[in-house]
Amino acid sequence: MQQKHAEYGGVLGAQDPSEIASLCKTVEAVVNQGPLSVGAVVKVAVDGVFVPAQVVRKVETNARDDAIKVGKTTEDHITISTEANDERTDDVYELLAESEVLRSRLPYKKVFATPITLPRSKIYAKEKSPRQPEPTETAVALAKDRGRTDTPKSVDPEYLAELMAKAERLRPEFQRRVKQAMSNAGLLRRIQLQNAPLKKAERTTQKAAEKYRGDYTRVLDLVRLTVVCEDVTTLRAAFTAVVTAPGTKLLRAKNRLHPAFDATVSAGYRDLMLNVMDEATQHVCEVQLTLKGFIQAKKGGGHAMYKVLRLIGYLEPWSRWHQGDAADAAAADRLRDGAFSKLDITGSRRDGVVQQVVPALQSPRCFLTNLRINAVAGLALADDVLTEHVLQQLAPSLEVLEARNCEATGVVPPGIRVCTKLRRLHLGFNNFDSGMPEWIGELQELRFLHMGKCGLNGPLVEAIGALTQLTVLYLPQNSLSGPIPPSLGKLSKLTELSLRENKLSGPIPDALGALTKLTKLHLYDNALSGALPLWLGQLRELAGLQLHGNMLTGPLPPSLGHLNELVVLHLERNVVGCEF
Repeated sequence: MQQKHAEYGGVLGAQDPSEIASLCKTVEAVVNQGPLSVGAVVKVAVDGVFVPAQVVRKVETNARDDAIKVGKTTEDHITISTEANDERTDDVYELLAESEVLRSRLPYKKVFATPITLPRSKIYAKEKSPRQPEPTETAVALAKDRGRTDTPKSVDPEYLAELMAKAERLRPEFQRRVKQAMSNAGLLRRIQLQNAPLKKAERTTQKAAEKYRGDYTRVLDLVRLTVVCEDVTTLRAAFTAVVTAPGTKLLRAKNRLHPAFDATVSAGYRDLMLNVMDEATQHVCEVQLTLKGFIQAKKGGGHAMYKVLRLIGYLEPWSRWHQGDAADAAAADRLRDGAFSKLDITGSRRDGVVQQVVPALQSPRCFLTNLRINAVAGLALADDVLTEHVLQQLAPSLEVLEARNCEATGVVPPGIRVCTKLRRLHLGFNNFDSGMPEWIGELQELRFLHMGKCGLNGPLVEAIGALTQLTVLYLPQNSLSGPIPPSLGKLSKLTELSLRENKLSGPIPDALGALTKLTKLHLYDNALSGALPLWLGQLRELAGLQLHGNMLTGPLPPSLGHLNELVVLHLERNVVGCEF
């Protein structure tokens, strides 16, 4: 299972993160539309993980695609305003994301407490599940033939018979329509169409009984096909082709290629699943858009493993992870036997972690992709739990490691260097007294790195430039000193960079001008000097630029007027001016 999960993970890991981001943006623009109600519970991606959030209010904002105009300037503040066009950009909402709040004598309670502002396209509203059309005269006639006088319901066999007859008639036409859409988009030579047979009545009945309380209107994959793509760029084009095909209407898209999607629910497999309705019959069909690598892994035993895991309930949330007290001896036994893929013991007592969890982690049968040991007071990370022996055991499968807010002292646990499969590492809010480790550059699968407010000191090491897959880098509120290394310019996939509240000095290196994917650049409250870089206008995706509290000088670059996505700009407490 470890090998197959790693094989699936390698398929997505081989893709260009910027292309994955473009795919997500395309899907979000189509799916995440419409107004949101105040108080509505939605889902958003925070630090690379989907979390619930609650809508606070809609923020009125105008399109920002004209020149930035400089308003009144005071000694320590510059007001930036925009002149609106007739067109409007994506609506913006203020939300409270779910976070964990410590309670007395208890671990953590999840509450809506973390403020966040996002455009509508980044907010996933709770959607109503599509349904097949209600029973018609055909089902009524079948019921009468069987001696029934009442109207069949969606749980009755007569409705299933009608539904399957419709599906059988629609299947060849739907397959032809999708193929024509791919041809019109010039994709036939770049994709493979796999037309699945009609789902059998036995399996349909089983699925309806197990998942939908016998309601056949919720079975949406009687007519289904798969579009197999070589890469994410082709998959994005295929998505557009399907949703714009004549005679079909997109009802729902589940983007399981999104980096924030928890793939343990599908045993590692990922795709972009679409429910589309045939407008003539209103029958709902399923289209899976996936990558060739996933299909190859699936044929190599992946699907057989998925069926076994589904049968034994391993893919259910209660089975695949443990979230709770580390002192739970029964949970520790299951962890030792490899029953969990995720372990979250946030807020546990140190004794329970050391006595129950650590011995289980040392078991050769232990298989974890996610390990979260946050807010365990008094835990000596390097000596108590993240020992070299434990990390050596977990390294082949571990993708997420969080050990934040543990009051940990000493050095950053050196054993982490062997966990080369890590995609997310969060060690923030500790009390290390340590330099930035040179071995950080060996974790070349990292997409997310947070070591904020954790006691780092000394220079920001050049080795960090080796993390070329990184999309989010947070190192705020430390004592990092010296210049910003030019090697950061190699992180071309970076979307968020925060080095705020350190002791960094010298000019902002020109190498950062290559980070054209950045949406947030936070360098404030350091000792940076020199002129504001002219290349800031090249960062066309920037929504937040905060450089205040430094010693920057010179005029405000006119190129800032090119930042059409800019929402937040702070330059105060510098010596910058404006030329009119």
